[in-house]
Amino acid sequence: AANGGAAPDNPWPECLDDCQRAVRWVRVHADKYHLDPAKIGAIGGSAGGHLVACLGTMDTRDNSDAELAKYSSRVTCVVDMSGPTDFTADFSTLGAMGSSAVQMVKDLLQGKTREEAPDLYREASPISHVGDRTVPFLIFHGGADPLVPVDQARRLDAALRKAGRESKLI
Repeated sequence: AANGGAAPDNPWPECLDDCQRAVRWVRVHADKYHLDPAKIGAIGGSAGGHLVACLGTMDTRDNSDAELAKYSSRVTCVVDMSGPTDFTADFSTLGAMGSSAVQMVKDLLQGKTREEAPDLYREASPISHVGDRTVPFLIFHGGADPLVPVDQARRLDAALRKAGRESKLI
C-alpha cells in the first residue's frame, strides 16, 4: 500500500521515486521472501491512490541506484481508492473543501500553482500517462467524496478503456 505522506516534506517527484524504489526492492529480494516478481500489485487510497496509479502508468523515473537499475518499478495491477488522477483539473470548485484540495495539490507540486507550472501538474497526473503499457486497474471512488471529485475516477476509467486497458470502476 502506498501512503502519500506529508507532501511538503516529500514533494513530487520524490514521493513517486520512493514508491518506485520500493517496488524494485521487492523484485530484487523476491526469492528471499518467496514472492513472484512478475506479480506485484499496488493498492492505495487518496494520496496513496494517486501514487499507485502512477506505479501502473509510469516507468521508472530515477535509475541512480545501481542495484535496482535493471528492475522495473511498474506494478502488474492497481487498486486505486479515491486517488486524484488529474491535477490539471480545477479543484477549487469543491466549495469549502476546494481550497484545502488546491493547497494539498500545491504542497505536493513543490508549492507551485497550476498556472505557474502546468507541465508539472500534467506530469504528476496518472491520466496523462495512460498508454499501451498501462496495467489493469480496479478503481473505487465514493460519489460524495468531499475532497477528490468522483469525476477523477470516471475520467481515469474512460481514459483506460479508450486506450484498450482493463479497468473496473466501482
